[in-house]
Amino acid sequence: MALTYDAKAASSYTGDASNPVVVSMTLAATATVLIVGIVTPTTATRGGGAPTWNGTALTQVGSNVVGSGECNTELWYKLAPGTGGPYNISVPNTGTLNLYVGAVSFKGSVGVVFDQSATNNTSSAAPYINLAGLPVGSVAVNVLGHGYKDTAIDCTSPHDGGAVTASYLHYNDFGAATGQMNYHVVISSTRTRKFNGTTQSSLAMYSGATIKMAAAFKYDVDTVITSAKWYLVLTGSPTGTASFKIYNSTGTYGTTAVPTGSALETTSEQDITSGTYLDQSFTSPFTCSAGVVYFISVEYTSTFSNSSNYLYPYIVSGANNNGNCAYYVSSWSADSGKNLSFLEIFTNPDPTLSLTQSWVMGSLDDVAMIMASFEESAPAAILTGVTYMES
Repeated sequence: MALTYDAKAASSYTGDASNPVVVSMTLAATATVLIVGIVTPTTATRGGGAPTWNGTALTQVGSNVVGSGECNTELWYKLAPGTGGPYNISVPNTGTLNLYVGAVSFKGSVGVVFDQSATNNTSSAAPYINLAGLPVGSVAVNVLGHGYKDTAIDCTSPHDGGAVTASYLHYNDFGAATGQMNYHVVISSTRTRKFNGTTQSSLAMYSGATIKMAAAFKYDVDTVITSAKWYLVLTGSPTGTASFKIYNSTGTYGTTAVPTGSALETTSEQDITSGTYLDQSFTSPFTCSAGVVYFISVEYTSTFSNSSNYLYPYIVSGANNNGNCAYYVSSWSADSGKNLSFLEIFTNPDPTLSLTQSWVMGSLDDVAMIMASFEESAPAAILTGVTYMES
C-alpha cells in the first residue's frame, strides 16, 4: 500500500489579499489526507483563525514558522477530508495580508493518522531536513517561502546512494518574495547489485580445472539477500548443475580477498542446460551486515566437461563494486581489481528509508523549517514545511 498523488489547487500566482482567501478543489473518492500550505511575504501573523475545508476547520502542524526577515509560513491538514467537490478551502485573513495558498491531496486504500512534527532553524544557502524511518510508499511535501525571490533549484531525496528530484506542485511570485510547494514519493529501494566493467577476459570452468568463481561485495547498511542471477555462457556441450553460495572473506577487499570457511547460505542446484541464466533463490534470506565483505560464488558440479566443453565466465576490470574476484581449483586464489560479470544479487526492499529533503538556493539566508509525518496503516506520508527569510 502507498499514498499516491490525487489533486492540487492554489490561489493567485502573485498572491491574494482577500478576506477570506478562497481556493476551490475536487478530491478523488479515495482521498485520505488534504494538506494546505500558506506563505506570506511578511513576518506579520495572519489573523482570523484556522482555514476550513468545506466548512470544517483544518488542524495546524505546530505553529507558524517566522524568521527575522520577510516570510511567514503555515502548514495545515485534514484527515479523511471527504470526497468529491468542488469544495472550498477558505483561509481567514482579517489583516488583509498578501497570501499564497497551495493545497495538495493524496489518496490510498486505508486511513491516515498524524504521526509527529519537528522544527529546525538555521542560516544556509543549501538548507535541508532529514527524516529517518520513512516507510516505502510515504510522501514528502515541502512548503517554501523566500525573501530574495530565489527559486529552489532542486529538492532531492537521496536514499541508497541515489537522488530523486521532487515533483513541483505550486510556485508563486509576490514580487518581493516567492513561495513553492513540492512533493516526493519515497520509492522502494532493493539495492540490486550488478557486477560489470570495461575489460573482458575469460576463465574456463570444467572438471579438473576451475570449478568455482566468486565475486566480493559489501553493503553500507544491513541488507537482506534473497536471490542471484548469472548469465550462462556454454562452450561445447558441458553438462551438470550449478548453484550460488555466500561466504565470509579473508584478505584485502579489492586485491587479495578470497572466500573463507563454510558456505553461509546456498541455493538449489540448477541444470546448466535448462536456460539462459542460473537464476536461484537462497534457501533462506541472508542478512549481510553493514561494511562486512562477503563473496558470492558460482559453483559448478560437472557430469561432463573438459577443455573443449565448459562454462565460460567473463572476468571484468573496473568492476562497479570496487571488489575483486576469486577462483577455485584446489584452493581459492584472488584476482586483484577484477570481478565476475553478468552477475546480479537481489535483496529485499528496505522496510524504511532515510530521506533528506534539500534545496539549493541562490543566497545565504535565515531558514526556519517545520516537518510533520502522517502514516497509513503501513507506509507513511511525511510533510515538511519550510520558510526562508532574507538575512
